[in-house]
Amino acid sequence: KDEEVFKTGQESTNEEPLTTASGEVKTIITKKSLYTDPSGAQFIVGTSIDITERKKAEEVLKESEERYRSLFEKSNAVMVLVDPLEARIVNANAAACKFYGYPREKLTTMKIADINTKPQEVIMGAMKEAVAGEKNTFMFQHRLASGDIREVEAYSSPIQFHGKTFLQSIIHDVTQRRQAEREIETLKRQMEFIMGATKTGLDILDLDYNVIYVDPEWQKVY
Repeated sequence: KDEEVFKTGQESTNEEPLTTASGEVKTIITKKSLYTDPSGAQFIVGTSIDITERKKAEEVLKESEERYRSLFEKSNAVMVLVDPLEARIVNANAAACKFYGYPREKLTTMKIADINTKPQEVIMGAMKEAVAGEKNTFMFQHRLASGDIREVEAYSSPIQFHGKTFLQSIIHDVTQRRQAEREIETLKRQMEFIMGATKTGLDILDLDYNVIYVDPEWQKVY
C-alpha cells in the first residue's frame, strides 16, 4: 500500500483491526499520504484514528434498526412511516398494504394527502403536533384504493433514523365503532323525545348491562 502512495501520490485510507499489547482488538482508520521535503526527499506520513467506540455504536444502532424493521413488517397493526417535512409515505408494512389496497411500491410513492381526506394544512398541522409531542392521537377519514372511505384513529409518534425525524403512525379502523356511536346517539335523542312527550321513566342497557341512557324523569327516582 505504501508503494501505491509513492507511485500515485494519492492519499490512502484504510480501516483495519489492531491488536494492542494487552490483547484488546481495536478498530482504526489509517491515512497515509506522500510528503516531499524541501530537499526533494519523499516520505510516507501516516495518521491513525481509533474508531472502536464509534463502530460499536454503529453496530448497536444497526441491530436496533433491524429489530425495528422486523417488528414493523411482522406487526398485524396497520403501520406507515412518514416523512413529516414532505408529508410523504416512506414505508408501509404488509398490514397497511392489505388495508389500503395498494402494493408497497405504490404506497411509498404517495403522500398522506393521497389517502387522507382532510385539507393539506390540517394534515401538516397534525404532523407538526405529533413531531413536537404535543398530540399523538388523531381522527381522520382515509380513502382506500377501492374508493371506500374509512374512519381511522391514528397514533403518531416521532422516531429517529440516521439523524432524521420520521413519524410512525399506527392506524386503527374505527368505522364500525363510530357508526355504532352515532346510532346510539340517535337512539338517545329519539328516546329523549318520546320520554319527554310521555313523562314516563325509562332506562336503556346494552347486552353487558351497562346503562347507556337514563331519561330525566327516571333520574329523579334515583
